[in-house]
Formats: sequence, structure tokens, C-alpha cells
Amino acid sequence: MQHRHFLVIPWFLALTALAGCAKSDKPLAVDCAGVHYCLGAFVQQELQSYATAQPSLEKYAYLNGKEETKTLQLDAARWQVEFTAFKEADIDRPALRGKYLVDTLYMDTDSLTKVSYIAQDPDLRTQYLHLYFKPNATTPSYIEAHLATSNVFYQSQQDIAFAPGEFYSISGYQDIWLLGEDSFAVKSVFVK
Repeated sequence: MQHRHFLVIPWFLALTALAGCAKSDKPLAVDCAGVHYCLGAFVQQELQSYATAQPSLEKYAYLNGKEETKTLQLDAARWQVEFTAFKEADIDRPALRGKYLVDTLYMDTDSLTKVSYIAQDPDLRTQYLHLYFKPNATTPSYIEAHLATSNVFYQSQQDIAFAPGEFYSISGYQDIWLLGEDSFAVKSVFVK
């Protein structure tokens, strides 16, 4: 019965990855709608950079209390899979115009500007997206978001964080009707 937990997560991630993949070896270009910050284009740019540089990662994975640690390098296709949740957090779509409260805060102690997008509808997948910018920067130095999905058969929540070139993490749970709940956490640190 415990083995089903290890089958559900990879199966779900594989389906998510297949749904988001094109039949080309080249990553899809991201069109920015100009409604909110275009997270999809930023993530795609970072992934192309990582696919070329092939940095090593120290990856920590937890599933229902069991943990595993690996050092690895990812190819371009695997980078796309690893960042599926970050691409799903993108809210730069015309249909989302006016659906998020936008707030900007200058954080004097850290010399960062925090731009927050907070969902006004509890049914939106991305409940909040926070982007942190260093002075005069046009790309964020840190990103965090909370994603949630709920329907009769499935519930999930994910908290994601990304500091380009430093680390990325995804933690949360999924509860699938008849299969039960699984909690997970993944943190990948760039080896310097």
C-alpha cells in the first residue's frame, strides 16, 4: 500500500510534463501579454541558460517523510519538467486582467523591491506571486508563489521558491480521491 505513494507522484509529474511538452527539441517561445510580469518568459530564459551551462545540482526530495539526496546534471528536457510549477504560476494572461491585487513595497533593510500579485478569487490557481527585485534590476532575484487546485476528485497545494543560480524548491501536498494524500518537498541547490 505504501508503494502507491511512490507511483502517484511520478505518474502525476509525468502527465503534467507530457501535457506541457511540444514535439520539438526546442523549447516553446513564451508570448507575453503585458498584463502582469511575464514570469513564463523569465523562467524560459533561465532554463535555456541552465541547459547550456549544465550546472550541477544537489537535490533533496521528500515524499511522505522519506527522503533522498542526489547530485545530478539535467538536460534541457528535464529542466522543463523541473520548472513546470513555476511556468504554471505565470499570471500574465489577458483573462487574468483585474483578477489580482498588485502591491509594490520597498524593503529598506534588504534594499529590495517586492512586487506582490494577490488573487482576488479563491478559485485561481496562483493564489499569490511575490517577485523581489534588486535596485535597478529588471529581472527578479527571488520568486515565491502559492498554487492551489481543488475539485471533487483532486486537491493540491504547492509553495514554490526560486533564487536564480542559487536554488529552487517546491513543497506541498496532493489529495487524490480514492488514493489518499501525499506530501512532498523538493529542494535543488546549485553547486558552485
